[in-house]
Amino acid sequence: AAHPRFSLQGMKGSFATWQASGSVSGPWKGGNYLGLVEGTGSRNDFSFRDDNGTPYNLADDEQGRRRNSDFFGLRSLLKAQRPWGHRRIQAHHTLDLRRQGIPGIGNYQAHEVRFDTWQDLSQVGLSGPVSTAASYELSAYHSYQQDRYKDPKGEVGTGIQRHRNTTRGAGVQGVFH
Repeated sequence: AAHPRFSLQGMKGSFATWQASGSVSGPWKGGNYLGLVEGTGSRNDFSFRDDNGTPYNLADDEQGRRRNSDFFGLRSLLKAQRPWGHRRIQAHHTLDLRRQGIPGIGNYQAHEVRFDTWQDLSQVGLSGPVSTAASYELSAYHSYQQDRYKDPKGEVGTGIQRHRNTTRGAGVQGVFH
């Protein structure tokens, strides 16, 4: 019998940048499964030449460090399929979370502006033969996305801003071959 397979990976870089991932896959009741997860992040505080908003006056230039440019992300994928009589049932789920700073422009860096995203998608499917010459595929899905933007001190936009947008979707689909 086949055994589960595991994988782990990690990286580290400049400005506290990192990435880590792992996966597991293997057999499951005559079918198989797969799970993946990945995290990424960075302080992203690199140095740069700040012209203080006066590109033609070199006398006021100074070395600066990027602020509020950090990010963190987490992604996952879960997938499984297995036979069910003469049919096959499949399911998968993806998740994507991201938090990040919005740094503003070089000579006026923002300190508290943030943008966060949550995306989620699930789907299940059933497929199988109708006859020796025909088959079907049925699937249902649900999706969700929420974006949040906040600029509590009016550092980037025009005035204080707090926005949250949410989108949801659901559906079914059938295909006959």
